[in-house]
Amino acid sequence: MRLPRQKALLLILISGIACSDTTVPDTVSAFFALRTINGRTLPTYLAQTPGPSTTILSSTLTLYKSGKAVMIEHRDEMLRGDVTDTTAYEYRIEGSQIEIGSFKCPI
Repeated sequence: MRLPRQKALLLILISGIACSDTTVPDTVSAFFALRTINGRTLPTYLAQTPGPSTTILSSTLTLYKSGKAVMIEHRDEMLRGDVTDTTAYEYRIEGSQIEIGSFKCPI
């Protein structure tokens, strides 16, 4: 009676391991370029507000195999004028989702 239970438990454990998705990469190399915002091609305003507003000229996102992500945004802003900001992030892949941000706790 004990042997069939052990075989059943072993079968459940093996099937659980077999069903896990080990072929999904932890990191990827990829490059994304922003083409539209809410259907409007670039350059376009960021948000529809009365008066002068920020105009997005271009924006790119690069994912590196190291788990780092870099976003470069080129904008025409009311206060700063023509600016390009580069921001470094980290990213994680969870199933079919990519999460971009900072995952380390501040000291």
